[in-house]
Formats: sequence, C-alpha cells, structure tokens
Amino acid sequence: MKKPQLATGSRLALCGAGITLILAVGCSAGWQERLLSPDTYRLQLAWVADQLAAPVPEMPKILISRAALYEHTNTQMIHASLDRRSTIQAAYVPGLIILDQAGFDEGSSWDMGFLIHELVHHVQHMSGRIYPCPAAREREAYQLQNEWLVMMGHAPAFSDGFISQNSRCRNIREAAASGH
Repeated sequence: MKKPQLATGSRLALCGAGITLILAVGCSAGWQERLLSPDTYRLQLAWVADQLAAPVPEMPKILISRAALYEHTNTQMIHASLDRRSTIQAAYVPGLIILDQAGFDEGSSWDMGFLIHELVHHVQHMSGRIYPCPAAREREAYQLQNEWLVMMGHAPAFSDGFISQNSRCRNIREAAASGH
C-alpha cells in the first residue's frame, strides 16, 4: 500500500485507500473537514512510542472528516468480522489517521483517547511490528487508550473481556492471511 500523501491545492488524495475529498467543504450537518495541526498531538505520539518502547516515528497526517471515515470503513473494514461502521470513531491508514468530526474535540481528554488508539496503530506500523493477525494489533491500542483515559482522570473505556474478545485471531485463515 502506498503511503498517503497530501496533494497540492485543496484536494487530499489518500493513495491506496481510494479516497478523494475536497477539504473545507462542509458535511451535511455543517461540520468542516480539516487537518489537525501536528502541534496538537506531538506529545501524545511521543507518549505512545515510549509506552511501546519504540522510536518516535514521523508524524502522521490527521484528517478530521466523517465522509473520509465512512468511505474508509466501507472499503476496508478494520474489524472485518464485525460491521461496526456506525460506532467507529477513527481509522488508521498507514501514515494517516481519520477522525469523525461529529464527535471529536481535541480539547477533550476523552476524545483524545480515540487519537491515542490510532497513534498506537501508527507506531505499530512505522516500527515494523509483526502480529499473528490484524485483530491482535488492537490489544495494545485498547490498553493504551485505557491507560491514557485513566491518566486523564477518566474510567477505562474498555473491559479486559472486551479487549480480549476484540484482539484475538478469529480463525486459522485470518492468521494465515497475515503471514503467520
């Protein structure tokens, strides 16, 4: 998969994901799609890398766009065995994090938990970590999201049971498809 890159002008091309959007065009509910400033998440990326004992990678682009999130989750389900598109708040495409602007407020420590989750996937990808299946990547993401929330004074969002259920390889074919 090619690394997503910002195109010149006001268009954003997500190479390999099949998504093309016009930035700063309002969605049906009047939200504005926008890129999140790296200054907003630089410390969070360093924290995630430290927690995973990985080097701090290049900063990902972060797009706040419900349209892009829905397009991505329609074309490449993150949780392939569960159709949870309506509850997905964020997605990771290598080098790009997409957040749903309908519910994301970078001033909210709770909402930043969604960003932490996707930053985990970015660090996992950029550090070349290998997992037995795609779902196995979720364990670290949910655990660090919970740690972030507790550190910010919230209760954990996910139980150990939920994390175990959603981070296990479903079958031998899933593990084989990822090369393990």
